[in-house]
Amino acid sequence: MAKEYGKTGGKWIALPQFSGNYINYRISSVESQFKQVPDNTDAFLELMEGAQIAGARPAASRRCLGDGNAWAHWLLWAFGGTLTDPDGRITINSPETRKSLEYCKALYATFAPGTVSWNDSFNNKAFLAGEVHLTNNGISIYAAAQERRRRQQQGGADRQDMDHAQYYPIGPIGNDRESTVLVSGVPSRSIRMRSRPSWPTGWRPSSMANGWRVRRAT
Repeated sequence: MAKEYGKTGGKWIALPQFSGNYINYRISSVESQFKQVPDNTDAFLELMEGAQIAGARPAASRRCLGDGNAWAHWLLWAFGGTLTDPDGRITINSPETRKSLEYCKALYATFAPGTVSWNDSFNNKAFLAGEVHLTNNGISIYAAAQERRRRQQQGGADRQDMDHAQYYPIGPIGNDRESTVLVSGVPSRSIRMRSRPSWPTGWRPSSMANGWRVRRAT
C-alpha cells in the first residue's frame, strides 16, 4: 500500500508512515459480551448491537482526514468492494459495495447520535469522557488518556481499562483488509515554496509529533 500511494512512475513522491489506526475499546464493556473484539464482521455487529443495548455506545468518525478514511476503507474492502481496478477504471458500483453499505447501515444504527458530523478529535473526546466505549483511532487516544492522568483529571475512560483490537474484523472475503498506511508529500506549488522541503521532516521528531498528537486528541 505504501508503494501504491507513495510512488508514481517508479519513483517515490511521498514518505510512507504507519498510522496505527485500530479499534480502541473499554475492556470492561467488551468483556461483558466477548473475551475480546471479535475477528469477523458478523460477531462484531453482534457486539456493537449488544453495546448499544447496554448503554456502552460505539462510534466512528465520519467527517475527518484519518479515522474516517481508515474505517471506511476497511468497510468497503472487507466485503470485496473496490474504488478502481488496476487499470484505473471506476468499479465502486458493484454488488460487493452494496453489501458493505447494507452492513454499514446496520452498524451505524448502533452508533452514538451525531457521529455523521464528527471530526478527527470528537471520537477521542467522547471516548475519554466515557460517552462511547468503542471507536477506531490511532495512538493519540492513549496519549490523551495519559495526559488526562498527568493533569489528574477525574472521570471518563481510565487508561487501565483501555485496549485495542489487533486487527479490524474480517469480512466475507476471508482475509484482513485495513488501511494502516498514510503518506506525507510535498506540494508542487505553495505560497511558501522555500519552506516546502521542511514539511516532511520538520514534524517527525518525537518532540514535535508526540506533542501534536496529544494536543490534537484533547
